[in-house]
Amino acid sequence: MKTRKENIVIETLSIKFTENSEVLKPSYKKKKLNNRLYFKSGISNIVTLCALGIILLSSCKKDIELIPAASSTIANDSSLKAGAMTYYISTNGSDVATGDITHPWKTLYYASSKVTTPGSIIHIKAGTYLEHKICNLAVGVSIEGEGAALTIIKSDYKSAISYSQDGTIRLYSSSITNGNQHISGIGFDGMTLAGMRGISVNRRNNVSIYKCDFKDFLHSPAAFYNVLFESYIEPTTYCTGNSFHDNTVSNCTSYPGAAATSNFQGLWFSGQDGFEVYNCVMKQTTRICGIGGDLVAAQSNRCWKIHDNTFTKGNPLGSYWNFALEIRWNFGECQLYNNSISGVCDLPYIFKQKLAYGAIIRNNIFSLPALVSGSRSYGLTLEGWSYGVTIKNNTFKNVASGVSLASGTSTAITYDSISIQNNVFSNIGRADKAEGWGVYLMGSSNGTYKNIYVSNNTIIGAGYGKSAYGICGFSNGTVTNLRFQNNIIYGFGLRPIVFAYTAGTLKTDIVYMRNNLFYNNGSAGANNVIYYYQSTPTHQYISNNLIANPLFVSTTDFHLQTGSPAINTGINVGLPFKASAPDRGAFEY
Repeated sequence: MKTRKENIVIETLSIKFTENSEVLKPSYKKKKLNNRLYFKSGISNIVTLCALGIILLSSCKKDIELIPAASSTIANDSSLKAGAMTYYISTNGSDVATGDITHPWKTLYYASSKVTTPGSIIHIKAGTYLEHKICNLAVGVSIEGEGAALTIIKSDYKSAISYSQDGTIRLYSSSITNGNQHISGIGFDGMTLAGMRGISVNRRNNVSIYKCDFKDFLHSPAAFYNVLFESYIEPTTYCTGNSFHDNTVSNCTSYPGAAATSNFQGLWFSGQDGFEVYNCVMKQTTRICGIGGDLVAAQSNRCWKIHDNTFTKGNPLGSYWNFALEIRWNFGECQLYNNSISGVCDLPYIFKQKLAYGAIIRNNIFSLPALVSGSRSYGLTLEGWSYGVTIKNNTFKNVASGVSLASGTSTAITYDSISIQNNVFSNIGRADKAEGWGVYLMGSSNGTYKNIYVSNNTIIGAGYGKSAYGICGFSNGTVTNLRFQNNIIYGFGLRPIVFAYTAGTLKTDIVYMRNNLFYNNGSAGANNVIYYYQSTPTHQYISNNLIANPLFVSTTDFHLQTGSPAINTGINVGLPFKASAPDRGAFEY
């Protein structure tokens, strides 16, 4: 059994009881360590410490640790409120028992109906539990298991309330309320899709779900809701302090429109400020694309952080996308970093609002195990209005498109102040066709692209017959201040850069294409030139582009060798560099 410490503040002292202590002795001993006083006493029922003016009641054998209270903050913490206790559930328990450690309850359903004092903990002992009913968890009450592999909750519960409010464990408030609670150390089993969702959190702040395992739920491992906001409209009040971390998730998502599915697929969060997802491993490879939905889906949030996770979706199938993440209507200062993502990451609609930036996407790996057939194997796509986005230091591998700024809507959209820098794109293309782009800029319905900076990237195609262009744009719309500088573009089947006007109206002005290096593009490396199709910018600046072998360290290591023509031959675009001038490509020599 794990040792658990419980705090009680009485006047100026905090007393810690540690279970499983040695047998108490008739006379107490005192020692001082790290400015704390420790007492051992053999009086098992009533210990009177007259010198301190405190009477402690204890019915079990425990050590007593006396700590001077540091501040009123500790005494006011909700976990220390009067009446807060730890209650127990055991496979050998009974729901007519008292719920203490020696008389545990049998079911979480019963325990959650009885434990309502904020700061209390429902401790579920090791074992497997079957829950058929929804477990409504009161504000401030937490649930702890003894480890995701030891404490297992199996659930076949399906919604009786609504998709947006329901789960096996439900934390529901009608208005935004400070939850100050957590759920941890539990394995959740949806019993081969019989259960709908593991946990739903509705309009509560400061709720953490961690060190849990979720598998085989029909729709979702967990969902965090605020009110549902209309598209493009920012919430007036956000939920705050919520997180989902150090969890594993497998086979817990369905697409909208597929049989018996909801719109709240995968890990869902909406109306959240500062929501955080980290140190998770999430995968959906059991249900094919079109049935298996997003691993993470969200709407109408700001300042979220998703980092240090591994996301794995199955390969795209036919007309279906294999979205790993689909996070819509983002209202500033969002961060995606240090993730490994196999599947499309779609971040439609990024608005800066009055914050410092819209989003920063950095140090991620977007990759598939190998090239696949079809055009739906994107890495990162900003599928809609985007303002103030930086995409840097990422790796894109074995995908048809690395970064796509292309709208999926017929409405005119705007991309403004987008920086794509110091990324590595390798083996870009398709297994079945000469199609594939490192950076794809494709306007629709006369949208607006302005202040787009594509600088110091290394963009490597899959070769002739499997790839098309290193950088591709546009079909129509208005383009102003577009800058492609210091990039290395190598091994694409057609050309390094193409501008193509195909329909509608295309107005292009102020385009810089300077100090790029092109090599081995086109059939037998014959087309290392920029190509315009029915469109020439009003003001364009094309200079110092070089056709030469960049001399990479190897076919998989795209750092530069000594003597590379890319060393010290770039132009200063405001990024750090080491010597007299920047290098071309993603890495400084």
